[in-house]
Parts: sequence; structure tokens; C-alpha cells
Amino acid sequence: MITAPKKLRMAFIDIETAPLLIYAWKTYDTNALAIHRDWYIMSFAVKWQGEKTTKVYTLPDFKGYKKDPENDFEITKALRDVLDEADIVCAHNGMRFDVPKIKAKIWEHKLPPPSPFKQIDTLRVARKEFAFTKNNLDHLCQLAGIGKKFKTGGFDLWLDCIANKAAAWKKMAYYNKFDVILLAELYDRLRPWDSNHPNVNLGAPKDNQCPACGSADTIRRGWNTSKSFRTERWLCKGCGKWSQGKREKIDAHLLT
Repeated sequence: MITAPKKLRMAFIDIETAPLLIYAWKTYDTNALAIHRDWYIMSFAVKWQGEKTTKVYTLPDFKGYKKDPENDFEITKALRDVLDEADIVCAHNGMRFDVPKIKAKIWEHKLPPPSPFKQIDTLRVARKEFAFTKNNLDHLCQLAGIGKKFKTGGFDLWLDCIANKAAAWKKMAYYNKFDVILLAELYDRLRPWDSNHPNVNLGAPKDNQCPACGSADTIRRGWNTSKSFRTERWLCKGCGKWSQGKREKIDAHLLT
């Protein structure tokens, strides 16, 4: 008996990190003479596509924090488990920041690599497909009418967390969580425009099944044609994504 394939799982993630503590001769445009304390992961938030709950984890949530407040082994392990479970990981600037940072910590803590996953970076989608004035999460979400980022009050929040102030950690958790909530909504708005979106269909999908959201609620709208072939065009009525279906050869007599 053939069982139905599992549904692809997409994780929306965002991490917050502590800054480097360095020695330097000057304050602007400088090179570090030495690193007094390396960066570490302070918190992360994750929302699974299709689920209402957004979970957030901060360093004080894990055992050993009181003994060593800069030890991010346990939070890295939790992040590795998220990557391992995900088929697709979505983050804003995730390809240059979030995912490489997480991988660096996984390697540092001698944890095994997570299972392979695909990535969607909403920052890259915005830059590739559009010409917005700014491409940061806050601007894009306000432009889309989704909302605006929670105001932290600036770098003092990070310093207060490092100083282990309970109110600061609570504020950091809310800030981190709200970013992921915004991210998930921004992804929905960008999805039909993403020309490199991974195909979410498993097994042998129907020709009219949307590759971006998996919906079969699509309608055929004309053809893409070349000299010798034509390919069906399908419009998803769910997410608005255009996709291609069957490809067929054009009869020679139609080409003359």
C-alpha cells in the first residue's frame, strides 16, 4: 500500500545575538585589536506555517543560564532541532545572517548537521523582484499594510539583557516573536512574486497544482510559447502565483 507523502514543513525563524566585545584604538571604522568576548545567540523565535502559535526562546529559559549566562549550547541545540525538522526555512536576511550564524554555532558546539532544507529569504526576494526604497522588514511590512516592528528603545535593550534584567528579557522575547509574526505575513504577500520559490508539492502533483502553496484551486490562462513548444499557464486562485503546466510540441504546419 502506498502512503500519502508528508506535507512539507516551513519554519519562519529569527534570531537575536549578543554583540562582540572588542579592544580597539578608535570608535569609528575600526579594526578589532582583540576579541574580549565573542558573539552568542540570545534568543530565537519560530512559527511553523499553518500553525497559529509562535514560540520564542531566550537564554534564561535553559538550564545552566545562572551558572554561565553566555553559554548558548542549549539554545543552539534547540535551533538545530528546528532546522532538522524543517523542509523549508524562511527568514529575512536568513541566507546571509540567521542560517549561517546558526550553522556556525552548531559546528562550534560539535552538534551534527541538520537534515537538508531549502531556504526562502524574503530580503532576497524583495531585492530581486522589486525596486523598493528600502528592503528592511519594518519598511516592507508598513508598505504592505501588515504592521510595524516593535520598538525596542535601541541598543540599551541588548545591554540590559546582558546584565540579566528580567524586564529586558521579556521585552526581547516579545520583539523577537513579533518579528516572526510579521515575517510570516510578509512571506504570504511576496510568495506569488517569488520566481525561485521551492516547489512544495511532493510525489506526483497534478499539472494544475500550485508549486508555491500546493493548492489545486487553479485556472488555466493561456500558453507560454516558443518556436517549437507551448506550455500551459496556470494561475493559483489561492495565493495568486503563476506557474507552468504541460509542455507540448507545436505541430509543424502551425509554424509555417
